[in-house]
Amino acid sequence: MSDLAVESNPTEVARLGPPAPDGAPLSDGPRRGAAAVLATGWVLGACLLVWLLYLAAVHAVAGSADNATVLLEGQAISHGNLALGGWSLSLDSFWLVDALFYGAAVVVTGLHPGLMFFVPALLAALVIVVAVLIARRDSVGRAGIAATATVVALLALPGPDLAYYLLQGPWHIGTVLWCLLAFLGLSSGRFGWGWVAAVLLLACALLGDLLIVGFGILPSVAAGIAAMLRSRRWRAGAAPIGAALASVAVAGAIRAIASLAGTFSLVNRNIVVRLPRVAANVGHLPNRVGAMLGVGAIPFKDRGNGALAFQVFHVVGLVLLCAGLLAGIVALGGGMFRARPFPPQIGESWRIDDLLVFGVIGDLALFVWASPSGNFEYAKYLTAAVVFGAILAARLVGHGVGRIRSTRRLALVAVAGAIVIGAFAVEFERELVQPVPPQPTIALGRFLAAHGLHVGVGDYWSSSLVTVETDGEVAVRPVEANASGHLIRFDRQSSVDWYRGTRFQFFVYDTAQPWHGVNAMSATASFGPPDRTYDVGSYRVLVWPHRLSVPIGPPSTGSPLELFFR
Repeated sequence: MSDLAVESNPTEVARLGPPAPDGAPLSDGPRRGAAAVLATGWVLGACLLVWLLYLAAVHAVAGSADNATVLLEGQAISHGNLALGGWSLSLDSFWLVDALFYGAAVVVTGLHPGLMFFVPALLAALVIVVAVLIARRDSVGRAGIAATATVVALLALPGPDLAYYLLQGPWHIGTVLWCLLAFLGLSSGRFGWGWVAAVLLLACALLGDLLIVGFGILPSVAAGIAAMLRSRRWRAGAAPIGAALASVAVAGAIRAIASLAGTFSLVNRNIVVRLPRVAANVGHLPNRVGAMLGVGAIPFKDRGNGALAFQVFHVVGLVLLCAGLLAGIVALGGGMFRARPFPPQIGESWRIDDLLVFGVIGDLALFVWASPSGNFEYAKYLTAAVVFGAILAARLVGHGVGRIRSTRRLALVAVAGAIVIGAFAVEFERELVQPVPPQPTIALGRFLAAHGLHVGVGDYWSSSLVTVETDGEVAVRPVEANASGHLIRFDRQSSVDWYRGTRFQFFVYDTAQPWHGVNAMSATASFGPPDRTYDVGSYRVLVWPHRLSVPIGPPSTGSPLELFFR
């Protein structure tokens, strides 16, 4: 039918309705199609991100005993021991955090060493996806694209140092994920299902990782107080403060119920805070944060931070993170100390910014106060601050790009951003072709299996890792020497069921890494002179003509956390 015929037929015009404005869809069909394409793109992008981060993890880190232990926790959960009854764990047990992901993965694949790299990559990818969602809040069009690109550049294309900490399981990345999701639930400032989810997430994180107090629970309280000062109404901060307090109560209730069913025991942990050490940790902050963002290098063995040319580009990322944090602090201070109440007509996107700002501050304080030495590994405490800071930087970039009205300026910003992201991508690609870190426990596990040695004991750093590397074919359980020099169960990061009623075939320890008196001397004192001794690289395997039993030892006593100031 022609346009002329329509105009001459009022009945037909009424049936068709008024003509749609230019560019508007005539039905919901195209809109649904666009949403489906967008959702498919998100899924495919997330899968690609997990795969790339998995490759990066394989090339950036070697499997560790800590990672293997949490994987074994996941195996226990997958076999029905949901409360980890019989285990002895520290305050960063990762129960109801990382261990849940490992347990789900074991259900799918069984016990497999590749999970030591896949699960951290999955957690990191989920953190990045949630970071993008938060960064894009209140940003549409080019502003949303700019915010997304900033998160991708800073977190999805990590430099060597950040890859080491971001992809090393279980180094608190699962806790950061729960924290970000909780912040999303609290971002409305109201009670509701988001608030309930935030309470449960914070409670689960608290039950698995005490660090959440520093960068999740206390920042929620601080953000609630800030909201009261911003709006001059106490109710404005009730939701985040209530969530923080409720999460502690819920965590206590879950722990009490789990104890009735039989759950893990918490072993003693002493933290000694020394003021000279605190001052030294403050001095470490520029190096640690800068290196995690690709500027400089954290000084640890056999690891650098790439070529100087790449570090020049990473300076842009470091500057953006500092600018995002500074802008958040300035906005926070201005909102709290203005002379009149916060105008109600202005949106409340500042709530998520305040949570992130206090999260960064809390995490920096956590590193300064809780790092007992200058060991490079304690930079893992700063990963949350880097993630939160990257989101603040992305939100700042998104808002800035959204204000640009000049097409020429917008083009210049886009070209500059593409160049920086391209440099990050080139460096990341180079990391993917680096040699895989050596894993000597693989050769040890093969040796033990080939000699029919399937159940043994050894030092912590060799035990659970061999168990995982052999897919459970060889089970090695950690022991330590007691005060009299005899070997007993290592009552941390282990299950009592591994020892009770078990007769072991061999003893193994690493001669290159002395640990807790676990050596040939303590083994001979415990089991008598060995019948055979094998050397496998730096490992020494001792075998007796009889089976070995290991005392479980007395249970741990004292508070799970004791804090001393000296």
